[in-house]
Amino acid sequence: MTVAAWLLLIVAIAIVAFLLTPWISERLRTPMDVEEARIKAPGEFAELPSGVTHYRWFGPEDGKIIVCVHGLSTPSFGYEGLASGLAMKGWRVLTYDLYGRGYSDNTQ
Repeated sequence: MTVAAWLLLIVAIAIVAFLLTPWISERLRTPMDVEEARIKAPGEFAELPSGVTHYRWFGPEDGKIIVCVHGLSTPSFGYEGLASGLAMKGWRVLTYDLYGRGYSDNTQ
């Protein structure tokens, strides 16, 4: 086997390993103990028609309201710093976990 063929083989193996990394990581992930986590979670829970949703309010009750909706991979705790800062400026901030994220039910 030539040097070029070896290099091509190594690059191909590296690409396959890179592409499989998220799949392997997800298979090795330990599921969260939802009940235990919810006991320790800040905020509150709402029982909705499609399942339980976690939410948290920051700031004064009479403040103007801002709702923070997280993205695909980071739950609502990613907004904690922003929400606290806005609350100090008088805003009322709602953060919540979409279904399947954070402390909310996975409705799949």
